[in-house]
Amino acid sequence: MRIGERGTRVAVASSCLLAILVFLSSVALGEAVCSDSFDNAGSGWDVGTSDVGTTEYRNGIFQIRMARPDELLWSWSPCGSVPDSFIIAATGRTHPGIDAASWGIVWGVGDENLLAFLITPTGLTTAVSMREGKWQRPPIAWKESTAIDRGDGVQNRLRVTVDGSSVTVRINNLDVGHFETGEFPDLGAELLEGADSSAPGPVSLADGDGWRVGVIAGSFEMTPVKLNFDSFEVFALP
Repeated sequence: MRIGERGTRVAVASSCLLAILVFLSSVALGEAVCSDSFDNAGSGWDVGTSDVGTTEYRNGIFQIRMARPDELLWSWSPCGSVPDSFIIAATGRTHPGIDAASWGIVWGVGDENLLAFLITPTGLTTAVSMREGKWQRPPIAWKESTAIDRGDGVQNRLRVTVDGSSVTVRINNLDVGHFETGEFPDLGAELLEGADSSAPGPVSLADGDGWRVGVIAGSFEMTPVKLNFDSFEVFALP
């Protein structure tokens, strides 16, 4: 057996295992409130191009392309029936050949009040928060996680559980972090550039608000970079 053949078989086996885990997880969660496999380019996600980057459907995936370094760009889903307590699951990966970028799940009440859970193909993860257009101290500072399947182009499955004010984040069926919304965590971590260290904690749902959910990508020093999303589901919390 040539090395190339063995590598291909290992990759196929890993993909099959992830598909099985995704199926079992979906069965446990029940029927999705909304879901998308991105094979219909008219399903309603926010698409467009700016100086930061582009969000678009592309050959059966949803792709975010980052044109500027050190930026975050997100797209809201068309899901308009998100319950107050919910689970978001998304499967994604960096484009082959890219390892200096991040991708993940975003949720909030609008473009200036949101939270996001992100990973990198090099094995790092974080959660960030924006309130009234200003970045807050991150609920989860950048840290290494062995739950991430590493490598450029390698698929991972992320999950965010929002149970009232409690948030739990998961990678490939392993819980990797937890925080409470409405609290200001004193993590002693570096602030994002321009963050307000005296601002209140992560955004939470207020009277009259409704959650929006979607996908997000981030760039570091090197651009352009591409982040690909293969599936997205929202479930009511069991």
